[in-house]
Order: sequence, then structure tokens, then C-alpha cells
Amino acid sequence: MTKYILNKGILLSLLAWLCIEIPLLAQCAECGSPRTYTSNATSLNDRTNGGLNASRWTGSGNFSAGQIAKFSAEDESYTWTASDFNLGGIILSNGADLTLNRGNNGNEPGFTISDGCIVVGSGSVLRIVYITELSNLRICVEDGGSIIFDQRNINGNVERNDFTFGNVIIDLQGPNAELEFGDADIIIESGGLVIDGWTGDESELCENSDPPIPGSSGNISWTSEIQLLSLCEILNGRVLPIELAYFQSKFQDENRSVLLEWATLTEKDTESFEIERSVDGVERWEKIKEINANGNSEGFQAYNFSDQYLPLSGSNVYYRIRIIARNGVHYISQLTRVPLPSLVQTGKLWHIYPNPSFGGDLRIQPHDSDFSDFEEVRVRIFGKYSQNQILTAQSLEELNTKLSLEIQEYSPGIILLEIQSKRGVEVIKLIRK
Repeated sequence: MTKYILNKGILLSLLAWLCIEIPLLAQCAECGSPRTYTSNATSLNDRTNGGLNASRWTGSGNFSAGQIAKFSAEDESYTWTASDFNLGGIILSNGADLTLNRGNNGNEPGFTISDGCIVVGSGSVLRIVYITELSNLRICVEDGGSIIFDQRNINGNVERNDFTFGNVIIDLQGPNAELEFGDADIIIESGGLVIDGWTGDESELCENSDPPIPGSSGNISWTSEIQLLSLCEILNGRVLPIELAYFQSKFQDENRSVLLEWATLTEKDTESFEIERSVDGVERWEKIKEINANGNSEGFQAYNFSDQYLPLSGSNVYYRIRIIARNGVHYISQLTRVPLPSLVQTGKLWHIYPNPSFGGDLRIQPHDSDFSDFEEVRVRIFGKYSQNQILTAQSLEELNTKLSLEIQEYSPGIILLEIQSKRGVEVIKLIRK
């Protein structure tokens, strides 16, 4: 079969000669059932009377989480301030200008936008200046529209500028459909970020040894080096530094720890894995360990880590892995949750002295029986800044010697001793001076 390739210019001339109407600018399709903002007030917030009240929107009832907001007043500018408010999408038309912000200095996102679409019509601008999470979205920018990912200046410091993308496609509908990354930290999660419609030249953006900062290429611009590196990865289709096979967690009762296991199928220029933990919720993440990655591989690579610094009371502990590529691009894994059992004591069997202790001659003994009644005794030590330790002894003298030596190594603070024997479990609080 013969193939014919028709030059684009010839095709357009032919269509014009045949009097076929040629659409000059592509238009973005709206999604879902948007509700249009109708109030004259240009400031909104996530409190009912400050922006979500039914009187300000088409449709019925107050504007609620998960719905799609539409702003279509001609050449009007709006500011929407929220505290981790979830939107199903945003639609801007007729030159409407919308800024998404946050009212205080917390580290939580101002907005979470997911499971819908963002449409920015010609002449409209969407400005995102605070931590925002975007997932499962198609973002469409018409020719003449623009999206700006920037930052909010707080007391002279630029701190609130994390923008997380997971399974997001940005479709730029023409050479004047603009995407601008200010002092924004791009974080790529599962599903990645794809940008279609970029009119620049990859060689001038990503292969030039000394590109301008700030700078631009086609319809994308940036202001810092980190954004340039992130954009190069995105536009080159190398967003995700690894392919993760699994990530799982398991509580280990024998030493009251959590075993984390994960594996990769492929790795490309992967630097390290940062293990992050959050207790009783997913709002406050802390880095608890960093493990070097293999770097580059096409085969199965398994990793593990044991978290022994667990909370002393029963709670849910959440874990995630921040995968770091060698160029600084981040990828965050899915979460895994571990319910922790409480430390339960079954009776007052033991006495410990002196308490408080300076870590010298610390002694433990049974309240009302001989040590031989307990047979083997295991003591598990929980300290805030030390790994869990387990001491096993066949005699009281052996146990006290081991305990005294061990406690001397602990920093001042509260230490819990979990004493296990065939007669039960007891937890004793020791104050280390």
C-alpha cells in the first residue's frame, strides 16, 4: 500500500480553496457539572459565608468539597483563600483571573485539586501561589491563557512553594498558551506529569550547558535552576526515576518494630530513598532514614528497613518513600499504614530502684517471689532517641548487670522497661537523670 504525506501548508491551502472553515484556535472542553461563581465579591475563602454560601453560586446548596468551580465574569480578578480545600476542578473564561492562596503559615496545602479538570480559557490566568496538590487531572490551557505556579512571600522568606503532581496531563493549546514556573518546587508523584503542546526546542532547554536563569523556551518559562532541571526531566519523558514493584510494611511483635520492604523493577539515575513517617494522620511527615539506591538497573532490586523508634502507645503509623533522582527530581510512593498495639501490663510483679536513676547501679527485683519462679526473663528497653534493646537473663544478678550497663548509655529522659516472663508482662517507667 502506498503512503502519501501531505505538507501541512498545502493541506491548509486546499481546505481554504474548498471553502472549509478552519478553526484557528483550539478550545478546551469542560468537565463534570461546574458551578459558576456569581457574586460581586472578589475575595473568597473556605468558610461558608466567606465564599461557599449558596447565594454566591449557581445550582443548589453551598459550594462543597469536590465540586468544580467556574469563574466567567469578564476581565475580573479573584482571590480564593483556603486551608486544604478539595476542588474537583477549576474553569476560567472571559479573561477571569484567579489566585489560589492560603490564609496562614501552615505547611498543609491551600488546595487539593483532583479527579476532574482545570480549564483556562483565552485571556484568563490561573495563579497558584501556595502549596497545592494536583492529582488525576487533565489541565487544558487555551491559546492566550496562562497558568503560573509561583510562591507566596512570608515575612521575606519564600517557603510555601511545593506543587505536587500525580497523574496529571497539561495540554497547551497553542503557542500563546503559557505555563510559568516561578520559585516553585515541582514534586512528581505516582502517575507522573506530562506536558503536551510545548512549542520550545528541547536542545535549547535541556542540552545547553549554560541556559539562562530565569529563562524561557517556547510557551514555558522558569525562574530557577531547580525548575529547569525538573522541566528537562518532564519534557524528556523521564519523570519517574524508578518503577516501583511494591512497598509494604509489617509489624514485628518480637522486637516491637516495623519492617518496611520495597522493590524496584527499573531504576534510572536514582540517588536514594528517603523513608518518611507520620503518626496518627498524614499531615506531619518526618524523615527517619535515607538509604542509597542502586542507581541504574533493569532488573529486580529489593530493599528493606526496620523502624525501631516506634510510639510507645497504640496508634496508626503511616510510611511513604520519597525517591530522589540524581538531578533532584522527587517521586513519592503510595502510603502504607501499620496499626501499633499498646504496651499492656498484666500486673505489678517487679520493683526497680533507684528511680529516678543516674544510670549507675540500677537494680530490678520481684515484688513477692523468687527470681526462679519467672524462669527466663526478657527486658525490652524503649528510649526516645535509642533503638529498642532486648536483654535476656537466667539470673537476677545477670539481669541487673546488663541493665545497669545499658541504661548508662541512654540520654536523660523517660525510659520504658517492658519486662516479659512466663508470669506476664509489666511496663515500668524509669526516669533517667
